[in-house]
Amino acid sequence: GYIHPDDNPDHWGADVVVDHPLELRKVLDNALCSC
Repeated sequence: GYIHPDDNPDHWGADVVVDHPLELRKVLDNALCSC
């Protein structure tokens, strides 16, 4: 779903926050290689 413009994902307690879906690839690659 979409978040409300006043919501801030950084306050949700997530381990990672990405601004663009392609950034998720880097996060996953780093997690898999333990870099």
